[in-house]
Amino acid sequence: MRFPSPLALLLALLACCALRLGYAATPLVAEQDFTDTYSNLTPMTSVLADPSRELTLEQIQQQDNQQRFSPLANQGSTSNFGLTRSAIWLRIQLPLRANAPSHWMLEVAAPMLDQIDLFYTSQEKGAEHLRSGDQMPFAQRPLPHHNHVFPLQLTPGHSQTLYLRVTSEGSLSIPLQLWRPAALAQADHASYGAFSLYFGLLLGLVMYNLLLYVSLRENIYLSYVGFATAMVFGQLGLTGFGEEFIWPNLPWWGNIAAQFSMSVSGFFAALFARQFLCTAVRAPVADKVLQGLAGLMALTAACVLVLPYHLCAWLINIDGILFTCVLVGVSIHCLLQKHIGARHFSFAWGTLLLGVLVTALHNLGLLPSHPLITHAMLIGSAVEMLALSFSLADRIQTSRREASEAQARAYQSELAVLNSLRESERKIEGRVQERTRELEKANHELRLNEEQLALQAHHDPLTGLANRKLLGDRLNVAMQHAKRNQQGFAVLMLDLDGFKPVNDRYGHAAGDTVLQSVALRLTSTVRGVDTVARVGGDEFVLILDAVSDGNTMMSIARKVRDALNTPITLDTGEMVQIGTSIGLAIYPVDGSNVEELLTAADNAMYATKNSRYASLQ
Repeated sequence: MRFPSPLALLLALLACCALRLGYAATPLVAEQDFTDTYSNLTPMTSVLADPSRELTLEQIQQQDNQQRFSPLANQGSTSNFGLTRSAIWLRIQLPLRANAPSHWMLEVAAPMLDQIDLFYTSQEKGAEHLRSGDQMPFAQRPLPHHNHVFPLQLTPGHSQTLYLRVTSEGSLSIPLQLWRPAALAQADHASYGAFSLYFGLLLGLVMYNLLLYVSLRENIYLSYVGFATAMVFGQLGLTGFGEEFIWPNLPWWGNIAAQFSMSVSGFFAALFARQFLCTAVRAPVADKVLQGLAGLMALTAACVLVLPYHLCAWLINIDGILFTCVLVGVSIHCLLQKHIGARHFSFAWGTLLLGVLVTALHNLGLLPSHPLITHAMLIGSAVEMLALSFSLADRIQTSRREASEAQARAYQSELAVLNSLRESERKIEGRVQERTRELEKANHELRLNEEQLALQAHHDPLTGLANRKLLGDRLNVAMQHAKRNQQGFAVLMLDLDGFKPVNDRYGHAAGDTVLQSVALRLTSTVRGVDTVARVGGDEFVLILDAVSDGNTMMSIARKVRDALNTPITLDTGEMVQIGTSIGLAIYPVDGSNVEELLTAADNAMYATKNSRYASLQ
C-alpha cells in the first residue's frame, strides 16, 4: 500500500521543523561575540549539581562552590541530566562588546521543567531574580511563551554572569539559547507553523475517525479516536502549548498532563492493536500480552494521579520501552503468521515506537539532547497516525468487498428460505391476530378491575364519597397548595343529629337512604374543587380549598346546615328530618398537619353539639 498524501504532509512538517532547527544550529561569526542574533551558550556554561537542593545564590557565589563548577559536555545546544532529583545550577558567562545590543532573550526550550530561577545583574534594575516553570500559572511567567523565556537587560562592554537554578521531578534537560527579540519572533513564527500543522493534522484525523465510528459503529475507530485524542493532549503537555493556550491557570494539571495523557494513549493503542490485528482469534497468546499491556498502561495512568511525579516519570519511561518491545514483538509475530494488515500495522507503529523508544532513552539520560531526539515522538506520531488512518480507510474498502461477496453468496439461500417464510408468516399472522384480540379483551377487563379496585380503595362504597384514606391524601395536597400560594383552607367536621332514631325506627335500609341523600346534598352544596368525605357512620368531613375568611366559612356552614335540615323522603314515602352539628378548623391557624386539623374540627363539632344540648335543657 502506498501513502503519497501522508508522506507529502510529513515532508511539509519536517520542512517547517527544519526552519526552527536551523536557527538553533547556526554558529556565531566569532565565538563569544554577542553582537549576533543568537548563540550556542554551551561553551560559556558550567554546571554544579546540588543533591540537597538547599544551596542559595549567596552560597553558590562563594569561592569554594565556584571551584566546583565544571564545563558542560559538548552536547550541542542542550544538556540532558536525565531523571535526577538534584538542583542543577548553571553558570553562564557572557562577554559583550561595547557595541553589542543590550536587549536579549534567554530561552530554555524544555516546557516541562518544574522550576527555573534566573539570577543576574540588569543594566537598569540591578540584581534581578526571574522565575518560570510548569508548576506556576502561565500568566506569572516572565514572558508568554510555550517554552521558558527570560528577558535580559545586559550591559554592553562588560562580561556578565548569569546563574540558572533548575529543578524538576521528571527528566531534566536544559536546552539554552540566547536570542535577539526579533530573531526569536522569527524562529517562533516557523515553529508555531510546524506545530499548528501537526496538531491540525491530529485533530483532523480524530474527527475523521470519529465520523467513521458514528457511521460504522466499529469499536476499532473509537479506539483510534481515544489514542489520537490522548496523543494530542500528551503532545500539548510536552510542547508547552497546553499551558499556553488550553490550561494556563491549571499548573497542577499541566504538571501531569503529558504523563497521564501518554499513559491513556498507550492504553488505547493496545486496544487498537488487538482490534486491528484480530489477535483474539488469530493470535491468542499475543492477545493476552496486549491485554496485559493495556492493563499496565491503565494502571500507570491511575498512578500518575496519586503517586509522586518522580516515581511516575521512571514508571512511564520504563513502560515506554516495554510498550515498544511488546508491540514490535506482536508485529513480528503477526508478520510471520501473515495476518491481514500486519504489514501496514508494522510500518505505522514502527515509526511511533521508534520515537517512543528514542524519547524514553533520552528521558533516562541515555541519549544526548538534540531537537530531532527531543521531538522524536512528535515526528513519529505524525507519520504513524497518517499511516494508520489510511490503513483504516483501506480496511473499510476491504470490509465492503468482503461484505459484498458474502451478500452474493447468501442471496441464493435467502431466496430458497423466503417462500417458506412467507407461508409461515401467513399462518403466524392469523394466530397473532387471534391472540391479539384475546389479549386486548383481557387487558380491557384488567383495566376495569384495576379501576374498580382503585375506586373501592379510596371511596366509601355506600355514598361514593372519599374515604378516610383519600381524605388524608387530599388534606396533604391542600396543605402543600396553601404553603405554595401562602393562603389557608377550611375543614368542616359534620355529625348528623337525629340519625340514630331514624335508623332504629325505619331500619338500616332507610338509614342508608338518608346517608346517600346527605352525601348528594353535601356534594351539590360545595364547589367542584372542594372535597366531601365520609369518615364514620354518620360523620362527614368537608375540605374547603382556598377559603380562610371567617364570614365566607360561616356562610358555607349555614348553607350546609340548611341543606341538611330539609326533610328527606324515604323509599316508603315517609319523610324524616335530621340536623347536623358542624365543627370548623382553619389551616394553619388550628393545625399544621392532618391529625391536628381533624382533631381541631372534631373538638369544634362536639363543642357545637354540647352547646346545643345545653341550650335545649
